[in-house]
Amino acid sequence: MWHTLLALPVIDNRTMLVCQLMVTAVYAVTFFGLGRLHPNLRGIKAITLGFATGFVACLLLAMRGDIPTFLSVVVANALGFSAYALFYRGVLIFYGSPVKMLPVWCGIGIASVGLAIFSLGSDRIVARILICSVVLSLIRGLTAVELFRQAKGRPFVKGFAIWFASIAILSLNRVVLTPLFGAPSDFMRADIIQSSNLALSAIWVCMLGVFFLLMLCGELVAVVEAQTDRDSLSGCLNRRGIEKCLTYELKNMHRTHHKLSVALIDIDTFKEINDTRGHAAGDGVLRDLVSIVSEHLRPTDPFGRYGGDEFLLLLPRASREQAFIIAERLRQAVTTAFERDNRLAITLSVGIAEADSDEPLDSLLERADKALYEAKRTGRNRTRSLPYVPPAAHQLTDGRATLIASGLS
Repeated sequence: MWHTLLALPVIDNRTMLVCQLMVTAVYAVTFFGLGRLHPNLRGIKAITLGFATGFVACLLLAMRGDIPTFLSVVVANALGFSAYALFYRGVLIFYGSPVKMLPVWCGIGIASVGLAIFSLGSDRIVARILICSVVLSLIRGLTAVELFRQAKGRPFVKGFAIWFASIAILSLNRVVLTPLFGAPSDFMRADIIQSSNLALSAIWVCMLGVFFLLMLCGELVAVVEAQTDRDSLSGCLNRRGIEKCLTYELKNMHRTHHKLSVALIDIDTFKEINDTRGHAAGDGVLRDLVSIVSEHLRPTDPFGRYGGDEFLLLLPRASREQAFIIAERLRQAVTTAFERDNRLAITLSVGIAEADSDEPLDSLLERADKALYEAKRTGRNRTRSLPYVPPAAHQLTDGRATLIASGLS
């Protein structure tokens, strides 16, 4: 039976290795380009380096017989181990897990020494096959375990974890098959063991690259969406981004019944700054304003440029009275910082509105805008708040808790 199987025609081994070499090169270039375009993608550097290392390993393996044994056996396999270790590192970084690679690198170092001993001192092919199979199985197994840990609610990740685990188990097949068929005297000899392993390896590399592309694409979409929600000049959220946050906070308010206030902030006499000092100076004022305000906000307080020199601040869990206090603190901090650092008399007018459970989003923003208009109408450099009144009676009240002028008791 075994003789019949051995007699079956198989694909040329060198051809399969060259195919694997080409696929690895394509993925290395692809991930390198992706990393250059989006360097903040988690794990992209480790994955890129993994494919680059794998390319060199395949190249050395393909040159076996034409280069020294140390390079084609010891160095090539050590680089192959390192490639999978880098893939494992990339997965850990991507999912935010602790990156503890020292035991892995130590294991690769010990395995490489063993390969050198069994290659240079005495050519013991079976021992080399055993070392390679065990090391690759362990590294792939570790990656499968990490993927299973991250697979909750992610069917795609679970599927690939199963695939990774299957490959880890199949990595041990040569431990069983080699004693049955014997160790090949020529790495490139076309037989069922060598050819099946090379074919499996080529398929595996293709699947590995596809998985990493799909894995990073989800992250890439999130990065691109985050960039589209950011104002390119000031660095804070743009109108699209802050309105998305407002929609989310309103839904959260209805679900949790917590308070939510919004503050519409306008830079007084901003047009005069542009006219007298130039648009570059105006741009600098916008950037500095965002930096100053951000220093005085909680991480949970979204802040965005609503248009021109107007900014919208969301204050979850803050009543109208609490929002007034926060707005006054911000207004004074901005004025003081600009006088100290830029020698500019920058003041702010602020309009505040607290969301009501029965009020639509447009009405909330309209109230904040009306309160801002009132702050400007009454002399600027102050804060005004406008309470929610049913549609039949929208008007500004002047009680201490509802309408408070900056600097007045």
